[in-house]
Amino acid sequence: MKRYGHGLVLGKFYPPHAGHHHLVETARDRCERLTVLVCAASVESVPLADRVAWMREAHPDVTVVGAVDDTHMDVHDPAVWDAHMAVFTAAV
Repeated sequence: MKRYGHGLVLGKFYPPHAGHHHLVETARDRCERLTVLVCAASVESVPLADRVAWMREAHPDVTVVGAVDDTHMDVHDPAVWDAHMAVFTAAV
């Protein structure tokens, strides 16, 4: 039996690298099910669809979803964090 029920890995995967894959594999090994949330801003040079496809190909045994998050970054503003959380929640 695995230690956790449902795990979540969130990242930009811009692009995905060995560390990202290790994180996903470790989480997968410890969770009954795992969701990977790929986030991207619409202005980034590598499209969200490509990153989602890469992660799905590398990790076919987990759920991979994508979300565009164009909310600006401000770690000191709770309203900005709430906006990011709304994107994350809608995606999963």
